[in-house]
Amino acid sequence: MSFRLALARDVPFAIMKLVYLAWLPGRFRRHRRLLKLLVMILSCCSISYFACISFKKNNVNLTCECGGNFTDEKQKTSDTREVQLTVKNCSRGYETEKVQKSTAPFKNLPLPLKKNNVIFTSESGGNFTDVVHKPTAPREDERKGRLTVSIWRDLCGDKVKVLRSSPFYPSFPNEKLIRDIPGFQIVDNKAGYGQTIAGFLNPATSGSYRFAIASDDSSELWLSPSENSNEKQLIASVFVEGATGWTKKNELSKYPSQISKDIKLHTGSRYYIEVIHKQGEGDGFVQVFWSNPGVTDFKLISSEYLSSCSISSKQDAMNQLLAKRLAISQTAWKKYSSFTTIPLIGEGHYLPHCAYKSSFIPKDKIDKRHGLSLVSLSSVFPQDDTFMGSKGNVWSWSNRVADREIVQSVVDKMIASLNEKTAKDFFLKRVYRVTQKSDPVYGDRFLVDVELGLQHSNQSFRLSEHVYQKKGSDKLCFPEGINWNSQAMVYFILPVKDQGRWVYHFINELTVASLLTGDTNFHVVVADFESQDIDMAEAFNTSLFRSRHTIVDMTGEFYKTLALNEAVARVPSEHDILFLYDLHIDVPVDIMDSVRKNTVEGRIAFFPMVGRLHCDGSSTDHRGFWELEGFGLLSIYKSDWRKVGGMDTEKFKYKWGGEDWDLLDRVFNAKLEVERIKYPGLYHHYHSKQKKWN
Repeated sequence: MSFRLALARDVPFAIMKLVYLAWLPGRFRRHRRLLKLLVMILSCCSISYFACISFKKNNVNLTCECGGNFTDEKQKTSDTREVQLTVKNCSRGYETEKVQKSTAPFKNLPLPLKKNNVIFTSESGGNFTDVVHKPTAPREDERKGRLTVSIWRDLCGDKVKVLRSSPFYPSFPNEKLIRDIPGFQIVDNKAGYGQTIAGFLNPATSGSYRFAIASDDSSELWLSPSENSNEKQLIASVFVEGATGWTKKNELSKYPSQISKDIKLHTGSRYYIEVIHKQGEGDGFVQVFWSNPGVTDFKLISSEYLSSCSISSKQDAMNQLLAKRLAISQTAWKKYSSFTTIPLIGEGHYLPHCAYKSSFIPKDKIDKRHGLSLVSLSSVFPQDDTFMGSKGNVWSWSNRVADREIVQSVVDKMIASLNEKTAKDFFLKRVYRVTQKSDPVYGDRFLVDVELGLQHSNQSFRLSEHVYQKKGSDKLCFPEGINWNSQAMVYFILPVKDQGRWVYHFINELTVASLLTGDTNFHVVVADFESQDIDMAEAFNTSLFRSRHTIVDMTGEFYKTLALNEAVARVPSEHDILFLYDLHIDVPVDIMDSVRKNTVEGRIAFFPMVGRLHCDGSSTDHRGFWELEGFGLLSIYKSDWRKVGGMDTEKFKYKWGGEDWDLLDRVFNAKLEVERIKYPGLYHHYHSKQKKWN
């Protein structure tokens, strides 16, 4: 019988016996006070012990046997309580804690996957069910001679860095399986994939070992001084700077980095070992060798010295993916997250109102594709993080920076007028962003986002307003009709066909944005063309999305323009904002707030510019180019959408390209001004177009 069961059985009997002795007459009477004290102490210990057991039963404890722990404490959530999310990533070794007030519960933050699959289905619809996750870990003898292989398909390039840049790495592969192997060698000649091969090394002899790796294309060999994966160290690699690293089979002398230094291992211990491999085209393989103590020749590591890791649960994989994105966003959007929590100062009447005109709105109906020439990019202040890696390529340049003195003058005038009108003493604490729309005919419109302090107070306030300075004047005014609605509902419009893993990416992205800002005033409308690689209803069945999504069932070939129109038809109010979106794009934390500020009913439509990442680009290392002529993302009120006429389903059916320019023309013809900037964080991930949509 276990110690815990024995204790659960014996403690109550011990307490009962002491109670009896404490009140027994005769020779025990002189010890009665001491016995009573012992009864009280044992009772308290017993209560604490069983309370601890009960608490443990009500928590989710997931372990990642390849090292580290993954803990997701169940969250007590309600519409007004705080949410605490504590997640640990066992394969990357980072821990993130976040306590954020929210207006909606976030229980069930981990997102469900397609039933009966180990991880999820492929984008082509095939199921990967090689290994069914067992409720109990396999025995040690079941693991011997095996390795755990995780594969990410549809990845460009031949460098390991590309795999690391994937938004689905390290926890969300296309395939995950345990493979029987005669030796540490994996051959897969398919093109465009990355993989990790992980397990434990069990040396039979103590001593100094050297390791070597060969692969086509590049690879890295990692070894931990223990069985903990978080302690792993890079010991060898197939890599060359500025070119493709690759070798032939059994070729160990092509690069100096292929062979490790001497490493001491001990018999009876097991060591976590992992290969990260990226395949481009041609032959694809990876081999790992070692030289035993006293032997100079390298031999392929035999299966008798290897054993596999356990496969994590689906819940574990999704938690880790969410944790990865949360950690990135907490760092990248730290300043903005605090900015959204401070009180917003209403427009009031501290500036006069004035008539607003824009020379960017054509007086007459424009010809086909003429709208491109009418679009004018706004300037921003301060300089933002929109440079995409190539000074010699205009498509990679960052937003134009507004003149500091002009911006300072505008902000100072606003604060001075506010103080005069309210008889208070506000002062500038921080400029979050000022956007300047320079009109050479009529003057400049500014969207001012600043944080103000109040003298003799610890309070902070947010000032977010459109102001106008007419050409030739130094006075500011509120432009008539340019009023943004901070409470407007934002409807994300998504056409989908067989893009399951990218749907999960979008759900995670929007979950993080909502969690960090507390913004729950949104809804997602999915027009789904019979996707086979995802259970759409189950994917959106979380506490955040359960009442914030609508699925429109579509049939037949993928018909993008029709899907957009059908999805928009489900938006209930003319005064809601439509946001035409794309699955392969990250969701910036501040995007919903910016959509509301830059979209004005009857006056302004917002076309934020998307940055398209190169093969080795990522959300944090955003190398690529801006889609200067792409207008696929649009934010517009439904009432204005009706004026525009929606998408043209006759000209643009089963193929697309040009439907966004057609829509842009009709936005101008509806007498709407177009707002446009290169939007930081709005990055489109590289992906192939094979077997997509139709």
